[in-house]
Amino acid sequence: MHKSELLITPRHYLILAVIAFAAGIFSFITFRADIFFSVALFSATVFVILGILLLLSCITKSAKVRRKKHLLLPFFLLLCFFLGVFRVMCTEYLFPARLREYTGKSLWISGTIASAPVYNTKSFSYKFEFDAAKLGNEYIYPERMILYVPKIRGKDLREGDEIQCWIEVSEPYREKDSDFLDYYTHLRGQNIYIVGYTQNTNPVTLEKPFHPITAIQDFGIFVKRKTVLAVDKLVPKNTELAAILKGILVGDKTDFTDTLYENFSKSGLSHLVAVSGMHLSILFSIISVLFYRLHAHKKLAYVFAVPLVIIFASAAEFTPSICRSGIMLFTMITAMLFKQRYTPLTALFLSLGIILAVTPYALFSKSLILSFGATFGIMAYFSNVNKLLKHLLKLPNTSNIRINKGLSFFKKALTSSLAVSFSAFVGTAFFSVLFFGQLSWIQLFTNLWAIPVVTLVFWLGLFGCIFYYIAPTLTVAALYYPLRICLEIIYSTANFFSKDIFSLNFSNTTVTFVHFAIYAGIAYILYMSLRLFGDCQYKERKGRSTDRPKS
Repeated sequence: MHKSELLITPRHYLILAVIAFAAGIFSFITFRADIFFSVALFSATVFVILGILLLLSCITKSAKVRRKKHLLLPFFLLLCFFLGVFRVMCTEYLFPARLREYTGKSLWISGTIASAPVYNTKSFSYKFEFDAAKLGNEYIYPERMILYVPKIRGKDLREGDEIQCWIEVSEPYREKDSDFLDYYTHLRGQNIYIVGYTQNTNPVTLEKPFHPITAIQDFGIFVKRKTVLAVDKLVPKNTELAAILKGILVGDKTDFTDTLYENFSKSGLSHLVAVSGMHLSILFSIISVLFYRLHAHKKLAYVFAVPLVIIFASAAEFTPSICRSGIMLFTMITAMLFKQRYTPLTALFLSLGIILAVTPYALFSKSLILSFGATFGIMAYFSNVNKLLKHLLKLPNTSNIRINKGLSFFKKALTSSLAVSFSAFVGTAFFSVLFFGQLSWIQLFTNLWAIPVVTLVFWLGLFGCIFYYIAPTLTVAALYYPLRICLEIIYSTANFFSKDIFSLNFSNTTVTFVHFAIYAGIAYILYMSLRLFGDCQYKERKGRSTDRPKS
């Protein structure tokens, strides 16, 4: 086998294909007017390089046909690039959302309010996310839109209400926001293409025709409501602690005050109340532990985990970050069931490709970008950073075996937690500055105790919400104080470390492509340095093992 055949494997083809597909989406959305010139220039460059390579391979007498197949890689990547462009064109022109046909018109729309009201002081109106299910007398597949209702008419509306209203349909405005994305692109990343304005709403009862996807979504909304109601009973008389628990369990930040939201953002702990891969991994660990205690087969636990993960994702409204982690988890379960090798990096890019194929504008979703960056950073840095920390952290040896085991466990837990925190920090540092204008360096240390506490809160909160509907009084009496203590720790951590001295402010800095290039260069140098250290450690251990005399 030729050496080049070992360098490019099917896994690399998948990763490169997703990158090219994303590049096509990014180019079309970002440049739009210059897209055809850019594609033409890119295509010409690719064909020139490919022609030179084919000419050189023909001149070389020792070249074999099987070595030339990798020369088709530029064609393959170019095809994926055009597929990305075509996918956005389908969304924009060929198969647009049904509601977009009524832009600039008015009509009767019936549907369900899908979010808590947000009051806008500029327009004196309430803003809702609205799932439109019926246009006039015609049922459609639910399409989400933003609905604006005057203050006097919208103050009594709540999430889950079914209403009918006369709506003026229009497109979102395209003014630049303060955090890189315009409002138009930001909404499209959530599959929202239009906004509607109404002066009045009438309550109705919708009898939607059965659809498997909407049925899953409706069941997820039902689970979310029941969870929110149970949390209000488990943590009464303290709306802030209850809001934190709702965010941890289902990602619901409806009851977050501006101060509480800002504290979590400045302290770098906002990922704790945004449902993501960490929460799914905790849920999967709960299922694994329960089946292990019941002495059940592992495959049964994997099969049982699939519907629970789908329900959990639907309760979290299928955000891009939860979809990313869910697809990766399904990939891992499938690989284990069929006894195939699971590669996290391949699963990460596979999940990105699936999400972009379904929702191309998700490429500009903040939650997806931060989730992808944190996961990619952990995959790239964790192993070597963990080795470095273990090498630097020296603990004394004692004559007591139990003390030595305890110190060893402490060292392993500490180095692993620091390595995960540092790796995720490197993977998301640039995007935190880009989106929020600040960088919390204290999260490197606050995560050491915040994540274990959140894990415990997730366990207690999940079992509390389940058993509350079986034995409410007993459940509240048993879990009130443990939940309150843990939530107080999280709240106090976010409140104390939200001070300006624990973060770096970049709000007055204009982030450009040059800054991204510098960030990427530093990240690559850091990766190669850590990898070199890891290789040296491996060779040193291997040399010690070979020098050891055989018995």
